[in-house]
Amino acid sequence: MINMQRKGAQERRDRFLRFYELYSDGLTYEQIGQREGVTRERVRQVLHKGCTTEEFKKLKEMIDNRRSNTWRNKEIENLLMLGNSCTQIAKVLGVSVDAVKRVSAKRNKRLKAQTVS
Repeated sequence: MINMQRKGAQERRDRFLRFYELYSDGLTYEQIGQREGVTRERVRQVLHKGCTTEEFKKLKEMIDNRRSNTWRNKEIENLLMLGNSCTQIAKVLGVSVDAVKRVSAKRNKRLKAQTVS
């Protein structure tokens, strides 16, 4: 019985990580749901209830740090420097507006820290 519970917990954790990986790639809840065969609401539940708030923050930071040097993020930053809107960039690169906004927020935070120093 304990082995079955452990297996179930591991499957839930794997599902959470798979959903979060897709979410961090810029997919919306709707797109993840279509890809995984579940509803948008179920994706939201898995992401928000899959771990504690502290674990979620750590995982988000870990994945964001790993993804921060991708060609897509560099391209988004270049397009932001040229004065393009998040919506325009999302259309050109074929990513969600939320993904562009996340990169923009990190860029603004980094620039603000540089000016303060």
